[in-house]
Amino acid sequence: MAHPAFKQDTHRQLRVAAAIRRALGEIFVEASRFHPNLSQFMLSITNVKMSPDLKLAKVYVMPMATHKYGPQDVLPVLQDVKNRVRQALAGFLRMKFMPELRFFWDDNFENALRIETLLHDEKVQKDLH
Repeated sequence: MAHPAFKQDTHRQLRVAAAIRRALGEIFVEASRFHPNLSQFMLSITNVKMSPDLKLAKVYVMPMATHKYGPQDVLPVLQDVKNRVRQALAGFLRMKFMPELRFFWDDNFENALRIETLLHDEKVQKDLH
C-alpha cells in the first residue's frame, strides 16, 4: 500500500485540474481586464493540482517569453486578482463549489536548464568520463 503522503490524484481531480487549466488559459488571454499589469507577463499555466475535496486549486505559472519578470513581479499581481479570476472561472465550469485559487511560480524549467548547464561544465565532464 502506498504511503498516504504519496497518494496519486484521482481521475476526478485530474479531470477538474485539466478543465481549470484550459479555462485559465482562455481567461488570461484577456488578462488586462483583471489588472493592467497582468497582460504584460504573458503567462503559461504549466500545472494545476487539486485538493482531494476539489475546494483548492494550486495553479503553477511561468512566463511564456523571456525571463524578464520573476515571481516577485508576477505572484503579487495574481494574488490581487485571484478572486476576480475565480469569478470568471465560474463562467467556464459547472461545479458545486468553485475552488480557491493559489498561484505558485513553476521553476521546473529553470531547474532543468541549470542542471543541463552543470552537466556540460568541463569539471563535471571530466568526472563523468
